[in-house]
Amino acid sequence: MKKNFLALIAFLSIVACSSDDDSVLSEIQSQLIGKWYFENPSTNPEHNNSFTFTSNGTVTYTNWNPNSESYISEDGSYSFDGDIMTMTFPEGVTLTFIQKVVFISENIVEFQETDISGSTAYVGDYFREGEVNESNNDELTIIIDTGNVMNSSWGSSCYGLSSSTENINTKLTFSSDGEIVNDFNYSMPPGYQIDEEQTVSGDLVSVKLELTDFDPQILNKDIDIYDINVSIENEQGEVILNEGLGELYYCTDSRYEVTFTYNVNDNTFSIDEQTYSF
Repeated sequence: MKKNFLALIAFLSIVACSSDDDSVLSEIQSQLIGKWYFENPSTNPEHNNSFTFTSNGTVTYTNWNPNSESYISEDGSYSFDGDIMTMTFPEGVTLTFIQKVVFISENIVEFQETDISGSTAYVGDYFREGEVNESNNDELTIIIDTGNVMNSSWGSSCYGLSSSTENINTKLTFSSDGEIVNDFNYSMPPGYQIDEEQTVSGDLVSVKLELTDFDPQILNKDIDIYDINVSIENEQGEVILNEGLGELYYCTDSRYEVTFTYNVNDNTFSIDEQTYSF
């Protein structure tokens, strides 16, 4: 009797796990149902190809044909294994595309390469029909980290300008749509690192790191911040962007400020810097 009971528990556990997998699969697929453009419609492109996904596993690829000066369509099928989607277009020569599906926001999806050997992905960002013009309220997490904040190494033309016991002052600022969300001021001896994360929402989100010790009137310090890196995660905790920002330094040639800005609506970014030469 006890063995039968344990077997029943094991069976129910398997069924429950299977149901959970199915619900995840259905959630990803249901998010994808609809028409997705290759370019942001708000930029008013002259021609805009698209994928249209239906609930019955059909995908339609529509593209502009310059010869006929009209759109032509091809139907295929798609299926999911977790967050990996396979698209097959059987007309003419069969083409199969395998990609990881990552939702940048509710209205922007990204197809990424996978680790599957020999597979080809239809890599790109796609924009939901009729929705991309709306303000984005999905939350993102910006994560920034650095190597050591320290004085210049031996051999630098500025080596020795700063005392090894003197505090190095820096400032980190997170912003959304031009408004400051949070900021941090650091003042510690050389050797510390910066590692912060901030939840933000909006159309343009940014993070700025600056050397507040910098003074264009005088070269009296030697400072380096190595390996500045920023990444962005969506609400599901998936990394949608990871970018190196280089270094900040205070010397004869100075790079004393760097700002990373991410455009949520079209999944693009920019890196702006402030530099100075003594």
